[in-house]
Amino acid sequence: MKILAANPPDVNVVKQVATLVFGVYDGRGSNWDLQDSAAMWEISFGGSAGVVALVVDDQRYCAKLYYDRRLKARLRDLLGFSKARRAYNKGLELTRRGIPCPRIVGFAAARRGTGLLVTELADGYERVDVRLERNGGRSELLRRLGGFVRGMHKAGVTHRDLSARNLLTRIDGPAEAPEFLLLDYEDAGFAAAVSTEAALENLHHLYERLLAATSDEERRALVEGYASPGNPTAWQSRLDAMITARPSKYTLPR
Repeated sequence: MKILAANPPDVNVVKQVATLVFGVYDGRGSNWDLQDSAAMWEISFGGSAGVVALVVDDQRYCAKLYYDRRLKARLRDLLGFSKARRAYNKGLELTRRGIPCPRIVGFAAARRGTGLLVTELADGYERVDVRLERNGGRSELLRRLGGFVRGMHKAGVTHRDLSARNLLTRIDGPAEAPEFLLLDYEDAGFAAAVSTEAALENLHHLYERLLAATSDEERRALVEGYASPGNPTAWQSRLDAMITARPSKYTLPR
């Protein structure tokens, strides 16, 4: 088993987490049989990756196991270019650029190539799409989210799947804690500077995926948070034009 740790003291933690997760995973993709317990429990199981929470030495961690078994993905795993390895490297770069995300702990790969990303568990946070299912303070939440995305772009960071399900927001806690955390690090992109066109394209991805779940006023708040102190009307006009010109499953009438 190959182990990488962001900090030398974390090597043993990564090894323990990997041993626990690989010991449970049966190689059958999202059908692996995990019995929730106080030591390990399911967060989500998708078609190509599963996320579990674990307790090791009284500390809580999150482990994302990438089990995409398509031939292309398996070859990348075996050659050392797995999504898990990319997520590990990109998570470290996000941290270097000052973009809040759950702390990277390490990476592990089983002998058969299956990759695992280990981070700290983001206690006190929930996914933005889950928060939006509640009615209170949605416009203010989206205004702050717009500011967070603007900060990403100023730091030269984009995200190929920027959406409410790939962002966490703080439920409560100290005022100095970050309001948002970015997830799915393997989809992050880095540049010396993000052009206006690239920023618009990235913001459109988020705006489009919020269409069915938010009102016009709430999406306006998102754009105001992003454009401040610029011209939110101009940004929103361009985003709405993109929605009209490029219909998708996310833009179908509700």
